[in-house]
Amino acid sequence: MGYGAVVEAQNGDDDDTTGANHMNEPMTTAEAARHLGINPGYLTNLRCWGTGPQWRRVGARGVRYEKADLESWRDDRRFRLRQEPSS
Repeated sequence: MGYGAVVEAQNGDDDDTTGANHMNEPMTTAEAARHLGINPGYLTNLRCWGTGPQWRRVGARGVRYEKADLESWRDDRRFRLRQEPSS
């Protein structure tokens, strides 16, 4: 993650015109959670339960997510309400 992304994270800037998630750079858990609109702790739990998006280990403790994996996981969880039969 570059310096600009760190400054954005510290400032709470939600403008997604820059940062790791616009290129094909892997995202941290916090960046991935923001991209998905969920809490980072919940994303960590999903990873531990084996039900979250695919992730990769970077170094001894680092975890990274690819944007395509996040979007695929999210798209697989779309549900549509079934229409009730007409009487």
